[in-house]
Amino acid sequence: MRVQESNSLRRSRRVLVATFLLCVVTTPPPAAEAQASGALAVRDRTALLGTGALHWVEAGPEAGRPVVLLHGAQYDCTIWRDLGTLARLASAGYRAIAVDLPGFGRSDSVFQAAEEVLPSVLATIGVGQPVVVAPSMSGLFALPYAIERRDGMTALIAVAPSGIRTFGNNLRRIRTPTLLVWGENDGTVPLLMAESMQDSIRRSELRVIPGAGHACYVDRPDEFHRILLSFLDTLDQ
Repeated sequence: MRVQESNSLRRSRRVLVATFLLCVVTTPPPAAEAQASGALAVRDRTALLGTGALHWVEAGPEAGRPVVLLHGAQYDCTIWRDLGTLARLASAGYRAIAVDLPGFGRSDSVFQAAEEVLPSVLATIGVGQPVVVAPSMSGLFALPYAIERRDGMTALIAVAPSGIRTFGNNLRRIRTPTLLVWGENDGTVPLLMAESMQDSIRRSELRVIPGAGHACYVDRPDEFHRILLSFLDTLDQ
C-alpha cells in the first residue's frame, strides 16, 4: 500500500512539473502580448459611404503617417494583409490602411464619378494627406486626385497604374512626390508607359522590379516592400 501511494505521488509531481513547463513555454511575455494586440494587430473597420458601406482594414499606430493601400481589379484589401504589407508598414511605425474600393470586397457600390471616389473614401476614413499606393485599376481614382488636389496627399506610389493615356498631358500637373513601380515583364501596362509617365511628372522616380509581371508586388513582394519602405524613409527625412 505504501509503495502504491509513493508511485502515485511521483506521478502527480511529474504531471505538475509538466503542466508548469507547458505554461512557461506557451505563455508569451507581456511585451509580446502588447505587440500582438497593439500596433501589429489588424483592425477591421466599416463606415457609411453615401448609402452603402465602406470597408477597410488597418494596422499600426493611430498617430503614424497614414499609408492608404488601394488595389487592382482582381484583388481587394485582403491582398495587402496576405502579402504581409500591413505588418511590414505597421512594424515600421506607419498607419497602414488597406481599402476595399466601392464595389469590391466588402464595400458596397457607389454612384460617383471616378475622380470623386478617392476624396470620398479618404473623408470617410478620416485621413488627411496620406501616402497613397495605387496599383493598376486604382490609378483611375488616384491619378485625378493627384492632378486636381495637389495638397491632397503627401506622396503617390503608382504601381503600373491604369489611366496614363486617359489623363495624358494632365499628368504634368502632378506636383506630389511620386514613386513609379513597375514589373520588368509587365504585359498589361508596358514599361514604355512608365518612362512616359516619369517624363510627365516632375517629382517622380522609377523603380523596376526584375522578372516581375503586372502585379509586381505579388510576384516579388520582398523586393516591393524594400522599395516601398525605402521611399517612405525619404519622406520622413
